[in-house]
Amino acid sequence: MTIGQKIADTNSLIAVNYPAALLRLCQREGISSHAVLENTDYCAETLASAKGFIAFEQYKQMIRNASAEFDQPNLGLLLGSELGLTTHGMLGIAALASLTYGDAIILTSRFFKCRFPVIECAYKEMDDYVYLELQENISIEGVKPFLIESIFTSLRDVSKLLISDHYEKIEFEFDFPDPGYGKEYIKTLGNKIHFNRPVNRMIVPKAVKFMSLKMAEPLTRELAEKSCEKVLKNFSQQSSIAEKIRMLLCCDEHELLNFTFPQMEKIAANLNMSPRTLRRRLKLEGTCLQELVDEIRKKLALRYLTETQLSITQISSQLDFNDASYFTKSFKRWIGITPSQYREG
Repeated sequence: MTIGQKIADTNSLIAVNYPAALLRLCQREGISSHAVLENTDYCAETLASAKGFIAFEQYKQMIRNASAEFDQPNLGLLLGSELGLTTHGMLGIAALASLTYGDAIILTSRFFKCRFPVIECAYKEMDDYVYLELQENISIEGVKPFLIESIFTSLRDVSKLLISDHYEKIEFEFDFPDPGYGKEYIKTLGNKIHFNRPVNRMIVPKAVKFMSLKMAEPLTRELAEKSCEKVLKNFSQQSSIAEKIRMLLCCDEHELLNFTFPQMEKIAANLNMSPRTLRRRLKLEGTCLQELVDEIRKKLALRYLTETQLSITQISSQLDFNDASYFTKSFKRWIGITPSQYREG
């Protein structure tokens, strides 16, 4: 499948470069391509020559197959080390040609979906640090550690290329426990790693953000950026109704304190359909407006707790909860701890 074909949900795709890289790694380790591609729609020759995007479910099956055959648990970390700049396509080229490291990571956040639609990458600044925060757009349970490991390892390796030894100052936080091979994490990502944190994020000292890059080339960056913008435009045109609503509910930094949830009627009007048609279309996609609103509530709750001084009651009201106790109960279901514990931590 390529981006030019009709897509049911753009969140359920993955750039073909990543499954192709996984297949090459496994073949080099003596694992047959047949074993890795079992129960998928691909053979080795087809996958190697494919362009654009494939269904994420196909990649998940490949990960499960490869993990079953691999004699080491750190497959995600190993794959991350295989993902060089060229694997990331025009996004990698644009990052390489950026003027500063900060410019490169902001651009990475902006166009992350061009390569990894299943995960949202948000850029944030606070105090003395900047962050790249990862949040899944669809369920990635069962392969989550693998995906986060491979992404963070690749980001660290690319950072090493861009800023030399300063990459050692980067920290990584994971929202899951130590998977049992923490020594491999340290070997691959350094000793600034933290498990059982509320979110998955890369933390960069703000001073590093302003470092100039030796391979900066404004014209190359501009051309690569335009290519990434074209992919995003295609995604927007082919998005599912659910994805269009997610984009409609997306809240920019400057809108955070003034954000309000639009009513069903307003959302339907924005999409040029009646509320009844909107409900029917969402049902066909296996979701409903309330589920989409709760997705945004969770993301906004994390931002309100970390980026504002609003009280728990004020945040509850901002998120359209009837009372603070119901917000606290919902937040604990999402994150595993209360809003107060999250803010204190």
